[in-house]
Amino acid sequence: MTVSTPLRALILEDRPEDAEMMVLELNRAGFDLDWQRVETKADYEASLDPDLDIVLADYSLPQFDALQALILLQDRDLDLPFIVVTGSFEDLAIDCMKQGASDYLIKDRLGRLGPAVRQALQERQIRDEKRRAEEALRKSENRFRSVAESAVEAIVVTDGQGKIQYWNNAAEGILGYSKKEALGRTLGPMIQNNPGDGEGAMPPRLTQDGDFIGRSAELVGVRKGGDSFPLELSLAEWQSEGEQFYSAIMRDLTEVHKAQERARRQDRLASVGQLVAGIVPNFSNILAAIILQSEMVLGSLELNRRDEERIRTVLQQAERGAFLTRQILDVGRRATLDPYPIDLVPFLEDLVKVLPPSLKSDIQVRIVSQKEGFIVNADPARLQQALLNLALNARDAMPEGGELHFNLDSLLLAEGDMQPYSELEPGEWIRLRVSDTGHGIPEEDIRHIFEPFFTTKAPRDAVGLGLAQVYGIVKQHAGHIEVRSSRREGTEFSIYLPPAEEAPEADRISELAAAQAGSGQTILVVDDDEPTCDVVCEILESLSYRTLQAGDGQEALKIIQEQHRRISVVLTDLVMPNMGGVELLVRLRAINLDVPLVLMTSYPLGTETHQLLDSGLVAWLEKPLTERTLARTIRSVLRQGQ
Repeated sequence: MTVSTPLRALILEDRPEDAEMMVLELNRAGFDLDWQRVETKADYEASLDPDLDIVLADYSLPQFDALQALILLQDRDLDLPFIVVTGSFEDLAIDCMKQGASDYLIKDRLGRLGPAVRQALQERQIRDEKRRAEEALRKSENRFRSVAESAVEAIVVTDGQGKIQYWNNAAEGILGYSKKEALGRTLGPMIQNNPGDGEGAMPPRLTQDGDFIGRSAELVGVRKGGDSFPLELSLAEWQSEGEQFYSAIMRDLTEVHKAQERARRQDRLASVGQLVAGIVPNFSNILAAIILQSEMVLGSLELNRRDEERIRTVLQQAERGAFLTRQILDVGRRATLDPYPIDLVPFLEDLVKVLPPSLKSDIQVRIVSQKEGFIVNADPARLQQALLNLALNARDAMPEGGELHFNLDSLLLAEGDMQPYSELEPGEWIRLRVSDTGHGIPEEDIRHIFEPFFTTKAPRDAVGLGLAQVYGIVKQHAGHIEVRSSRREGTEFSIYLPPAEEAPEADRISELAAAQAGSGQTILVVDDDEPTCDVVCEILESLSYRTLQAGDGQEALKIIQEQHRRISVVLTDLVMPNMGGVELLVRLRAINLDVPLVLMTSYPLGTETHQLLDSGLVAWLEKPLTERTLARTIRSVLRQGQ
């Protein structure tokens, strides 16, 4: 049994008998017809439906014809087979074929109608399949373009001669050429095997030897302006319609190299920190003895001028050693900090006042800030040291004078925001930019400037710790620092600090009152370094204090238990064998001996020690000590206890 083919047909015919003849012929050809006859333009337009399978049209009607009907069908954008059925061969039927009709037939030869309809339906099916394939291809191309255009890597397609056929947005951003400039250009000159090759890597070398095909390679990219940069290239080779093509995926490695350099710097600084932790305390004890003994000699003996100059030279060099010790502590991030909320605007105003005269004589110094209220939690002495180092560097970069600017602003970074500096986490930051109009820093030096002992100056002029100290101070304040520089245009250091959560104290005293002598109070000095212990006792006795000595915390605890009523202050080293300063304080509080305790330390104060300081029962002194700071601190502690 033959299965009939369903067919929905619209017949445009003014003679019903002719329409029925067409239906009869199509039934004979195996079609199961669902049909409708119309003869006017209005009825024809009302009956046009995308669900129709075919339109059969008499060419000539009283007020309408097949050519007009075909044009109306096409205007509706309906892809329906359209067959002209005419009473006799007419030239106008040829016009319909030119316009896009599927076929035409003579009415007295309808035996060809069935095959003509089947042929027209097959052609429509082919067109539909082609249209679906083209639509799928278009969607696929759009997806590819969406992926490629949104990619962070440069995606470039070239022909077999290396001429660029496709160029995405990232390629424009990385290499600097717009799509219009890049298309048709040879990719080779934009890629080099080594800096300064002056010859492109592709082609010939990148393709003909095959070394780079199918793997990643680190090469050198050359931007539109001629600047070179590290580039990672992944290259693939493929063919389409017999033609050879190359797909290149390129990534700018500049930030990757910077991150690697920062990691290496962190490793080096960690090594420095370990070295500092082991050496500086002993070195500080040596300097403390030299400084305090020198101060004692100068204050207690009648010296001739020559001997006094010698002692002052010793003291000067020891103080220089103490300064280097503080630098090394800053570099190793082991400095003892006393942070509290400060407003950077008045802080900078005070800093400018204390800049060396040599800096202010021929250099214009400006502070640029839109407002006050840039509050950070910082140790003002260490932060001042960092900014002073930057100012002195700027002075050296402007031997003929120039401008030094301190710019303050704030940043609020959300997740996904473009970051001015790659290490910044989302959140609020205060940015302090220190810029000059000097000769700039050579590009080859920038990657090394924060390294300890790196300097471009003569050895007699610099140790090479200035910028390393700045870096360490900023990092100890939970901040970040970056540098940008252009030859003959100047240098800008950007410091990013987290804002303080509380306002600065309006009545905070920046300096304690001048040191005053004691009135016979007894101070217990606890230190395992005997020379330091001896000289501290001498200083205190010269200030009218009585002293007791102990070599460690255990000995001190025994003395305090026996003589606690006569001891006014315990002055103890933080780190000692057997029992250190913190454990001594804990033991004293455990037995309810409320004796004020002052810590002497060359080590950074950790969280636990800060909690002890916050209790108000202790103070601390940074080694190496000076007579003035020792006297001032002891006097302050005694006043607190009154």
